[in-house]
Amino acid sequence: MLKVYRLNFDDDKFADVRQVRNDVFVVEQGVSESDERDDFESSARHYLITKNDVSCGVARWRNTDKGIKLERFAVLTKYRCSGLTYEAKDILTCSDTDGRFLSKVKL
Repeated sequence: MLKVYRLNFDDDKFADVRQVRNDVFVVEQGVSESDERDDFESSARHYLITKNDVSCGVARWRNTDKGIKLERFAVLTKYRCSGLTYEAKDILTCSDTDGRFLSKVKL
């Protein structure tokens, strides 16, 4: 079963967000840890996607002076091309208070 969690920087599950991002950006893509983490962690809206209770994808958005910025989208290799992002978008737009905004986002 697929679940999407909206998290704050200080939630317990935020460690799972960091782990997915580390696996994708730092280990797989070679991004430095200092570049992967930034000053916006505490102000951004973070999302964790789990499938059968396994953390497999993350994303965040934040307000900027130019509008909303979508960023830090990461899906573990095993779950890519599985329809995960489309399923997650459907869940977000139906069940999250941010759904009004996210329903306009094209993935």
